[in-house]
Amino acid sequence: EALVAAAKGASPADEIAYLKAACELIDGHIAADAPPSAYAWLLREPTIYTLIETTLVDAAHRCGELALAAGDCDLARWAARKGLTIVEGQESLYRMRMQAAYEAGDRDGIVQAYQEAQRAAESYGYAEEVQPETQALFDQLTGTGLGETSARSTP
Repeated sequence: EALVAAAKGASPADEIAYLKAACELIDGHIAADAPPSAYAWLLREPTIYTLIETTLVDAAHRCGELALAAGDCDLARWAARKGLTIVEGQESLYRMRMQAAYEAGDRDGIVQAYQEAQRAAESYGYAEEVQPETQALFDQLTGTGLGETSARSTP
């Protein structure tokens, strides 16, 4: 939380450094590997759990945005993956991965991120239907206009 707070109002370079440091602390779901005796209270406090989760995902997203603006596609992809370890279904992070892959000239990376977004949507009960923004970005970046059909035909 201190790193995210320090990032606010900092220069873009310092903001990236603070947010990257915050993202480096992400290693899966919050308290997933911790002994129950250490973090059982957190699971009983959904408001605090959600606040921590949101803070970390937002930090990863902002880090990725800044990285894309600076032309650092690798950092943007890394930040998106870090955020997705917290909330697998956060489609804005899949869109960030798609955009970073596009800017890096990695068409397979665009398709892979899109397919992962589809699987995440399906796991949340949306029958593989991604958000309209995700579909539109995929169509724009791939130039297919075919959306799910073209992505599904790729292994």
